[in-house]
Amino acid sequence: MIAADPGIDRRVLLRPNMTSITLCMVFGLISLLILSLPAIRTTDGVVWGSELLALGWLGPLNLKFAWFANPAMMVVVVRVLHRRRVHWLIGLTLFALMADAMAWTGLPGESGRAEIIQYFGGYYIWLALVGLCACSPLLRWPDANPAKADLDRLSTPRPAR
Repeated sequence: MIAADPGIDRRVLLRPNMTSITLCMVFGLISLLILSLPAIRTTDGVVWGSELLALGWLGPLNLKFAWFANPAMMVVVVRVLHRRRVHWLIGLTLFALMADAMAWTGLPGESGRAEIIQYFGGYYIWLALVGLCACSPLLRWPDANPAKADLDRLSTPRPAR
């Protein structure tokens, strides 16, 4: 077992590599894209992704919990960045929050309840990102485990000085 081997520095195994850094950068760029796109058209007007992010934490007052998928996705990103497996409970939580977002029929608005007329690209891209993060416990991220050559290199005893 790797953790029990005293010759292997565990910090080296958990250090971010280029693949995990690239995945996290792509996630960040997609998140910025989502914030800058319109998400939903309601009877009160267009709601942008940045508005949903800023006011979404108030969702539980209206029994809409989908905003909490954003912090859960951050947990997934940190776990991937440190090359650790994502727990299946996080995936199930993200699926439940995604289902909550797909069940939206209206949002609180200036005139009481604003009915949703149309969904835009920001909403669909956000759903896809949540779905990808929800499936991450099933995926094997590239370089999630060090190669055998790396293990051999790390497990060779160091010469005494």
